[in-house]
Amino acid sequence: MNVGSGPEDLLQFEDRFLYHLVDIAGDRPMGHSKGVPEGDVVARLADELSITPEFARSGSYLGSPVHDVILGTIQELEDEGLLTVPIKDTGAWDLRPTREGRRRVIQWREEWERGRSKQDREIQRLILRELERQWRSEPERHKLKAHIAVDRFCEENDIERDVYLANAYRLLEQGKIATVDIGEATPASGHIYITESGRKALEVVETTRRPQPDAQEAYLEVARLKRRLQIAERSLPSLIADDELRQRCEDLLAADAHHDRVIRGPV
Repeated sequence: MNVGSGPEDLLQFEDRFLYHLVDIAGDRPMGHSKGVPEGDVVARLADELSITPEFARSGSYLGSPVHDVILGTIQELEDEGLLTVPIKDTGAWDLRPTREGRRRVIQWREEWERGRSKQDREIQRLILRELERQWRSEPERHKLKAHIAVDRFCEENDIERDVYLANAYRLLEQGKIATVDIGEATPASGHIYITESGRKALEVVETTRRPQPDAQEAYLEVARLKRRLQIAERSLPSLIADDELRQRCEDLLAADAHHDRVIRGPV
């Protein structure tokens, strides 16, 4: 159930470099000749580059293969208009993210936030659904017996324990779950049960998740209903296709009742 949630999920090294540059630079404008020291960004990526943060800021870094990789990265990002280098000298450079570079990082952060929100909603639904199942099995005693085996629940649903706990406590704060009335009962111990508010919330969520008929099926159903309506709206005489038969039965069809006489009428 894990979703992209940070720079480590960016596929390209250049993107990860840009993220850390923008993160260090912050949201405030920088002076015309100011920038983020190249070594500060590289230090953020030290583990990935198999170096230490101290090495990234040392004189040895400038003549190393790692420096060549970083120069190529900077050139790629500069060509894309995502960063600029105010002064290019023989030493380590100061780097400035452009507006487009900042905008791209903001977009990533928004996508990660949407992904986390969606993941949180799904985890809360799973918790409520499990507790609702226990309520259905023993509605009279679920407040005393309800329990989630947290480790197993997390393993079965591919949820990190701290993420589970964050969402369980959120449900507790919202009044959708409550702790079982025993000593030391907490979401961490798994001694929780679903409340009426939680059951109502789950019902709303489950209803919106029900699959809707696809467009083709819906179109055919509308066509069937339209045809039935057309038939229902037609007059009884118009249902007889043969002209002679319709003329001979018309007076019978005009009667107020006993239309079955048409079947037994003249032939």
